[in-house]
Amino acid sequence: MTQKDFVKGIIDLFGLTQQTAPYTRLITITPTGPASQQNVANAPDWSYKVDSSQPAPRLFHLSRQAQQN
Repeated sequence: MTQKDFVKGIIDLFGLTQQTAPYTRLITITPTGPASQQNVANAPDWSYKVDSSQPAPRLFHLSRQAQQN
């Protein structure tokens, strides 16, 4: 296991978000959970717009360029 895998595992395990300042190269790690929990009350309810009676279609379109190559 590399250091990168270890840090990524910790970030995924605890639901953290990292931001890097490009000039100072300072990394700020903050928890994502509390911020999203606070905004749940303000989030619009989209459940009435979802039609789950029919399966969602899966369409794959390739451009003409992809077909010619």
